[in-house]
Amino acid sequence: PVTAARVILTLHDLAFAADPTFHGPTTGLLTERCGAAVARAEHIICPTRATADEAQELFGRDRNSITVIPWGCDHVPHSPGPAPITRPYRLTVGTNEPRKNHQLLLDSWRALSAPRPRLVVLGRRGWECDGIVADLLRAVRGEGALWIEDVDDATVFSFMANALALVY
Repeated sequence: PVTAARVILTLHDLAFAADPTFHGPTTGLLTERCGAAVARAEHIICPTRATADEAQELFGRDRNSITVIPWGCDHVPHSPGPAPITRPYRLTVGTNEPRKNHQLLLDSWRALSAPRPRLVVLGRRGWECDGIVADLLRAVRGEGALWIEDVDDATVFSFMANALALVY
């Protein structure tokens, strides 16, 4: 609870408001709570101009009450490690959940002609992902995909630095 202190709110994104399917049945509650937090905030910080524009449109905030401060990357190593795998690969990084569109990625990857590039998926199981996880496990067992659920930053950076493409 905030009483007498000035409130500065960091608003990372408004994806839940852009598409109700991104967060399932809690979207209305998220929008309501976010709106209340925005109303209390004296100033809002957003990492991108797109998020700032969405906040202004969705909540009617004055543009002067929003500052864009891009995310930093001070933890990125200066020289990535060696390639974690030798076969060329395409990489996706993110929690397996509906809004990350892993199912579309798997379907699109399967539609590629042979020889299909290897697909590497880095990220944990999220919410409402049982079907995606089952399909991803089929791709790992029989189609040459690689899925690593628990991965540290150094390994992620190494995979990213050596991928032929980052798929998002």
